[in-house]
Amino acid sequence: VDILLDVVEADLHTLAQPQLIGIPSESQQEILASLKKVIGKTATSENINTVNSEVTSYFRRKGFHFAKIETRAEHVNSKTLLTFTINQGQRYRVNKLIVRGNSATKKRRISRHFDHLKKEVYNAEESDKATRKLLNTGVFERVTVTPLTKENGMLDLDIEVKEGDTITTQTYIGADSYEGAIIGLSYRDLNFVDKMWQFNARG
Repeated sequence: VDILLDVVEADLHTLAQPQLIGIPSESQQEILASLKKVIGKTATSENINTVNSEVTSYFRRKGFHFAKIETRAEHVNSKTLLTFTINQGQRYRVNKLIVRGNSATKKRRISRHFDHLKKEVYNAEESDKATRKLLNTGVFERVTVTPLTKENGMLDLDIEVKEGDTITTQTYIGADSYEGAIIGLSYRDLNFVDKMWQFNARG
C-alpha cells in the first residue's frame, strides 16, 4: 500500500514578549531584561524552557521561595505568547542554620558553607551552590537543605547530612633499580580529625 503525505510547511513561531501578571513593574522590567536573548527567537522547546527557568529563578534569587507561578501559552499569528500569573507570597530572610545527621564531622565545619546566607534575603540558588560545594568535599553521601518558615518573615535552614566513608587505603607495588620490588601502602582521609581536612600519606 502506497501512502502519500502532503505536507504544507507553515511559518515558524517566534517568542513574543511574555506577559507577567501580579508582580510590580520593577520586577517585570528586571525579568524582561534577562529574557532579551530569547525574545524574538524561534519558539523551540529549549527557548520556552529558558523563559520558564528564568522566571522561576528570579523569584528564588529574590527570596520568594514559595512563589506560585501559573503559565499559559498561546499561539497567534506566528507568535508564541507566554503568560505568567504570579503570586509572590512572603519574602523571607535567613535566621539560623540547623545542622543534623552528623556524627563525626563538627557542625561548624558544615554550617560555615552557608554562613553568607544568614540575615540575608533567602537566595535558594546560593543555597544550592553551597550544597553542591559541601557534597564536592567527598565527606557526605547526601546533603538535604530544607527552608523552615517562621511567622515574622524569617526562616531557618535545616541542613541534614549523611556522612560517607571518608578513609581509603590502597596497597601498591613498584620497582626500584637498586632495591628491586617495593610494596607500599597509601592512606587517604577526606575528613581528617573530623574537620573536613584532606590528609594523604604514602609509605
